[in-house]
Amino acid sequence: MLALVRGIGTFERLGTTLDDAVGEAFDKVARLLGLGYGAAGGGAALEVLARDGDAQAIPFPVPLQRSARRRAGCDFSFSGLKTAVKYATDTMDLDDRQTAANVAASFQRVAVAHLVQRVGMAADRCKARGMAVPRLVVCGGVARNGYLRRELSRWADAAGMDAVFPAPELCTDNGIMVAWAGVERLVANDFTLPPLPDEVRGTRGPNRDEVQYHPRWPL
Repeated sequence: MLALVRGIGTFERLGTTLDDAVGEAFDKVARLLGLGYGAAGGGAALEVLARDGDAQAIPFPVPLQRSARRRAGCDFSFSGLKTAVKYATDTMDLDDRQTAANVAASFQRVAVAHLVQRVGMAADRCKARGMAVPRLVVCGGVARNGYLRRELSRWADAAGMDAVFPAPELCTDNGIMVAWAGVERLVANDFTLPPLPDEVRGTRGPNRDEVQYHPRWPL
């Protein structure tokens, strides 16, 4: 997701995925290549393999380039790229490490190019509205990927922005991010519930504008 952050709990969504999330796409391609991975996700294993590959070996298409309307937006799409990888590898010998490394490197290059392109579009949209955005914060599990960090840092430098990344060991399960967001609200003495969509407001809870939240697992 691309979000303009105005303050703690104050966001404006500029773009989001139309289908698969980027981390999910990395995981699925890693699984397609037969890579095992743990808490760090498929992106970490795929990145290691990609270091030995030729990133130009397979011309995977950059997503959302056909439609002018989608090309000009800030949304992401990774479903088509994931499918292109699957079709391209159907006739490949993925037991051959060099072949698998070329697939990993080519996929990684295109996936990150798509991210960089969309980040640039979001920045242009903010600039057109007269809004100065001093920094780019990249977080989530996929932010662990070193190639992604380098490419977004390079873009940020060219755009005159600071690129900020969490330490790689914190780019894991989003439970850490949820907890950190809670700490920030606590420090700001902000105990408000998030706004409710119209279809939910008043459907549950003792008061019209309350919703009862329940953890999926006992806490």
